[in-house]
Amino acid sequence: MKSKRCFTLIEMLVAIGVLTILGALIAQVISATSRGSHSSNQIVDSSGQARLVLDRLGMDLANMPKRTDMDYLFDAENKGDVLRFISQVSAPRGDRGLALVGYQMQNDTENKPFLARGVHGYEWNEAGFMGITSKGTPVSLLSLTGDLGLSDSEYDALSLGVLKVALSYQKKSDGKLYNKMPTYQSAGATLPALTNLASLVVSVAVVDLETRKQLQVKEFDTIQQRLGNAPEGVTPLEYWSGVADDDFKHFSEGLPPNAAKAVRFYQRFYPME
Repeated sequence: MKSKRCFTLIEMLVAIGVLTILGALIAQVISATSRGSHSSNQIVDSSGQARLVLDRLGMDLANMPKRTDMDYLFDAENKGDVLRFISQVSAPRGDRGLALVGYQMQNDTENKPFLARGVHGYEWNEAGFMGITSKGTPVSLLSLTGDLGLSDSEYDALSLGVLKVALSYQKKSDGKLYNKMPTYQSAGATLPALTNLASLVVSVAVVDLETRKQLQVKEFDTIQQRLGNAPEGVTPLEYWSGVADDDFKHFSEGLPPNAAKAVRFYQRFYPME
């Protein structure tokens, strides 16, 4: 009678060891793939929000009448986040084909920042919004109130992930970038000089919505303060990238794990000629 051949204990241990190693390798591959997929989803989310904002702003600016007798506000000093101008875009009210468009950083019910867009359409029988002062200069858009101005109810959230907006200006005269809007003097008043503006440069700092949920209000404030304002001649995108990359340890200090890495920067030049 022949004896049956069986696996020895050593062979079993070797097989178990090989399977364990293979299992560990497979687990590492799955984990790395999962992390890569998660990171890719964050990038897609942030990029989508930035594209939405920059494309919407591009459409509004493209329909802005380029006239020197029309007032507008590209304000880099008021928190670095206010734009207000007349544009030929549709609005919930008004049949004139003109609307006052505004972009503002606002806070939600948890006091977390987000970017909002407002639009106020005008009727044909409305007068005064394109009026002039006693000095012959355009009425400031910021001075418009009531039926002629933008109310809080006319602003809607455009992007929850945008936590900071910065503006810079490329002059026609020398092609250089500046932090302040070119101006000129008229009848004793200082007015923005659209005629010397080659491009409006808009930069946004964005986080994906998952990271936004993790961040507390004080952490949003920390990120905004650490990004700061770009020096003269440097775009905000270039400056912010340097702040986040060159001293990442300081930039990420006190923030949730991987939150600092999730802050991404986007920028676009809008020709104003």
